[in-house]
Amino acid sequence: MHVLNTSLRSSFFVCLFQLHGELDELHRQLNSRRGAYGSSLSTVKLTAQAFKQFEKSVDLIDGKVHGFADTADRMMRDGRCDSRRLRREVDGVKQKWEDFHRAIGEYRNALDDSAKFFEEMDNVS
Repeated sequence: MHVLNTSLRSSFFVCLFQLHGELDELHRQLNSRRGAYGSSLSTVKLTAQAFKQFEKSVDLIDGKVHGFADTADRMMRDGRCDSRRLRREVDGVKQKWEDFHRAIGEYRNALDDSAKFFEEMDNVS
């Protein structure tokens, strides 16, 4: 049983480390986009298309985060690991994900607002 616990803990922390790394990288990519929405309606539309691809890669991470949390919850229910530490780590990943997901929504809203602005400008011209 001790070997199983050690192996599970090791796998848990490897997955945790990978998730943090992936979330940090996606957050870095999102931050590099901030303020870059386009300077015309056509460039805003191109930016929006590129952002849709970015959102698809984010969807993959969403599945990983939820799968990780579900697996950790099962481990804690089974009593196989220190549930306090796992709970803290899982909560940290979930919070990081929620913060990132909120930032994605903010960028999406700013991009949509930029498109509306340029549409209005085109209508005035």
